[in-house]
Amino acid sequence: SQVALEDRFEVLKEIGDGSFGSVVLARVRTAGANVARRGSVVAIKSMKKTFDSLTPCLELREVVFLRTIPNHPHLVPALDIFLDPYSKKLHICMEYMEGNLYQLMKARDHKCLDNASVKSVLFQIMRGLEHIHSHNFFHRDIKPENILVSTSSHQEASNSFRRYSALVTPPSTPPNYTVRLADFGLARETHSKLPYTTYVSTRWYRAPEVLLRAGEYSAPVDIWAVGAMAVEVATLKPLFPGGNEVDQVWRVCEIMGSPGNWYNKAGVRVGGGDWREGTRLASKLGFSFPKMAPHAMDTILRAPQWPASLSGFVTWCLMWDPKNRPTSSQALMHEYFNDAVDPTRPKSSASKMLGRKQSDLGRTVKESTSTTQIASLPSWFRKSLIGRSDVAEPAVVQVPSKDAPV
Repeated sequence: SQVALEDRFEVLKEIGDGSFGSVVLARVRTAGANVARRGSVVAIKSMKKTFDSLTPCLELREVVFLRTIPNHPHLVPALDIFLDPYSKKLHICMEYMEGNLYQLMKARDHKCLDNASVKSVLFQIMRGLEHIHSHNFFHRDIKPENILVSTSSHQEASNSFRRYSALVTPPSTPPNYTVRLADFGLARETHSKLPYTTYVSTRWYRAPEVLLRAGEYSAPVDIWAVGAMAVEVATLKPLFPGGNEVDQVWRVCEIMGSPGNWYNKAGVRVGGGDWREGTRLASKLGFSFPKMAPHAMDTILRAPQWPASLSGFVTWCLMWDPKNRPTSSQALMHEYFNDAVDPTRPKSSASKMLGRKQSDLGRTVKESTSTTQIASLPSWFRKSLIGRSDVAEPAVVQVPSKDAPV
């Protein structure tokens, strides 16, 4: 049908701009009511490239992904994919989320989220990944900017369009963060055998097999990214903020130890484990791993603020060898998630199915007042698709290595 974007939607403001296109916030007009309720707010991603017909658009990775994978509570759904007959631009209309995980972490202003919220956010990310991986795709660009977040109470979570105001939460109910994965421009099929494009994913969350130019890689790259991101969600500091690719590998070695079998004084294995293939890949690039002993993850995720199970989960995700990382289904079964809360699941069925009580979500009054302060910020929108301007953050943590094995 010959209907331009502006006939169906009233564009409110641009909320993101990147190399592939831009994202605007828009209100649905009557002509767009087949997509979402008239008057509701949606996000529209517009590709920079122009197309003469819809056929070539259907070959774009993101479009293939969105049309192949069934909807899921933890993926941002495409409400409509259409070509504007006048501008010849492809538009993907999506549900609007209030912001992304990077913006939420910045808005916290160095005040950590409580463990129940961190656990819930990670659990929801893993559920979204499990859905993608079970349909033989992997994301390839998991990073905080691509994890979209809305705050909502349990009652409102069922109606995604009911809430587009600023993050206002009554003090009596600390927010639940509803999390969805977005930006599937790099997603590809797990069994695809073509050599992959060289530049994939933001460096800080890039798995070692990608850094070392392995010709093929798969779903474990997403698991690595979750491990790196999990520490950042908890501590609000990036775990591996590498300045270039060699520095990135160096920073992983500083924390996970160089690949090999490391043991602490109690004889327990520590670090990221062995990875023979990694040594081979490195030597092909004329690179050898610096010999470094690992730091235990619980020196970064310290008790009592963070449970030992979180350190265990993160360490498992950050194994050097992709074969030694958990699958997304195994990750969800980790003890850390035993009492995780997912706000998209109805209260009764969630607690019945998973033996979880809402009371497990223990939060203090102090926590709820701090979230109200965040709510009063004008907005935590930032141009989500633009690369970070404040990249030069300090290294995560300086840990004395006196206990490290020699």
